Amino acid sequence: MLCRVLAGLLLTFVTSFAETKWTKLESPNFTLYTLDGEKEARRAAQQFEEAHLFFESIWRKLDRDKPIRIISFNASNKAYEQLTEHKKSGAFYLGAADADYIVMRDLSAQSFPVAVHEYMHLVVRHAGLKVPVWLNEGLSEVDSTIEERREKGKDQVLIGALPPTHLPFLNSTTLFPLPELLGVLQASPIYRAGDRNTSRFYAQSWALTHMLMLHKEYSPSFNKILGSAEKQLVLPETLEAATGKPLAQIEKDLERYIRQSMYRGFLYDTKLKGKETEIRVAQLAPGEDELLLAGVKIYRGDWKEFAAALEAVAAQYPNSAFAQERLALLAQRQGDMEKESAALRKALELGSTSPYLVMRYARLHYEDAEALPVAVNALQRTLDAYPDQIDVRLELAMALARWKRPVQAYAITTPVTRVTPQKASRLFFARAYALYGSKKYEEARAEAAKARQYAVEEHDVRNAENLVQSIESYQAAVARYESAKAAVASGSSEAAGGDLANDVGRPLLIRPVEATLEEAVTFEEFDCEARIFTLKTKEGKTLRLYLEDPQKLEVRGTGTVTVDLTCGPQKHQQLQVSFFPQQDTQRKTVGLLRKLQFLGGY
Repeated sequence: MLCRVLAGLLLTFVTSFAETKWTKLESPNFTLYTLDGEKEARRAAQQFEEAHLFFESIWRKLDRDKPIRIISFNASNKAYEQLTEHKKSGAFYLGAADADYIVMRDLSAQSFPVAVHEYMHLVVRHAGLKVPVWLNEGLSEVDSTIEERREKGKDQVLIGALPPTHLPFLNSTTLFPLPELLGVLQASPIYRAGDRNTSRFYAQSWALTHMLMLHKEYSPSFNKILGSAEKQLVLPETLEAATGKPLAQIEKDLERYIRQSMYRGFLYDTKLKGKETEIRVAQLAPGEDELLLAGVKIYRGDWKEFAAALEAVAAQYPNSAFAQERLALLAQRQGDMEKESAALRKALELGSTSPYLVMRYARLHYEDAEALPVAVNALQRTLDAYPDQIDVRLELAMALARWKRPVQAYAITTPVTRVTPQKASRLFFARAYALYGSKKYEEARAEAAKARQYAVEEHDVRNAENLVQSIESYQAAVARYESAKAAVASGSSEAAGGDLANDVGRPLLIRPVEATLEEAVTFEEFDCEARIFTLKTKEGKTLRLYLEDPQKLEVRGTGTVTVDLTCGPQKHQQLQVSFFPQQDTQRKTVGLLRKLQFLGGY
């Protein structure tokens, strides 16, 4: 009964959403849906484009791999409050699988700094930084004060202006002890409650980040902190190592910092307002408005409660690629790969160019000869729509190589001259695989070695090593075959040592799709001898995962808590897990365990 009531509420919500007059605008980097009308939407889209270009010039390692959608209600519409936990907030950021969303209360000038704050969460994520909650919020607060100035005939942009409320508030309250501030998690009451403590957390996070970024004594260390964040989570000891100061001293300096009468900022000799960006009004696809908000509701809330409602809305638009995309995302969250694959296939047949979902289909079917042409066509169509999407380009190269089009595969990679470190391994691997298919073995081995050099993720390391070994094995087999053949020709041997085609096979690309369960599971038991972890979902389903290599298991605690794995029954800790789906009927396991994140709950 509860699920039916909740489904009805969602249907009522998305129906009321659709009954209002929505405007859709598209600019080079954003798609904007708004109730505020075209004039306000154009002004806001221009501001977002200007902010995007400015921050992209500062954060040069941005790794954009999906579209950005901005959804803005208006002051008279109360639907926004149904999407957010913090009723007083003016905007929030949602990083979904297929797109990044910034959802705003309205497009008023007062809302823009809040929207920039949320946009900075997107920037931090796409810069590949592993930052704790305080630094994520602190960076967003500092950069949201972006301010344009003009002095002595020169255009300038200021970063680091003082928000009007933070310093007065901090000087009228007691600061959190620094270890407590640094240990706040996404699920912490301090962060989630939306009360005075939450306001204090935001203000103090801003102050600490502002001091680390801009105080003359700390700013030289800030790049070290961000540099370490590219590789691992910024922990309290990271601060101590980067600054050369113990936490107690940093805490005292922060207390003095909030009482200063003068603060530093960063001035950039540039301007935000340039030439007008090309912004066009776009036609909403049938049901796009309803499905868009239903999808956000699914990601923002509990998908189990609203799954039936989303399916009901999507069923009204059977010929909509967007509807099939929402169904595929829902099936992915449900862990139903068969259902997901069917929805993806239909979305592709209806012309989908969603980078994430098109690549998802290609990866799920990389060994399926019948699905490969479908994947290649969809990837090419998506690359035509998004020519700067390096991920799509590399996925297309791999699909072409597997489809035995190695020359085309290599040609697809040649326009790429600059990549982020995170994507370097995949670029070199795609080139190596294409060269191997073209029988250019020495060149392939050199590219595969580069792929191994830059690999960070475990499956990238394994793929590169497997390809290097396969190339070397093939070359050794060729050498043995040629040597034996020469021996027969000279009469010194009776046989050529076998058929080369049977001596060595082509490499099998191992490309598992890592799955992360977004909801917490309960840790029930660890069988050390069998290396099997037994977990239980909130629905009571038992999940058994095999630990293939204990040395490669990534275990994370809760920031300040040390975690020790013990054998036998566990204390029902709450975990988030990542694993590679791989069923083993003998062990009765469903995957290979890769990561454990202890959440601290019991």
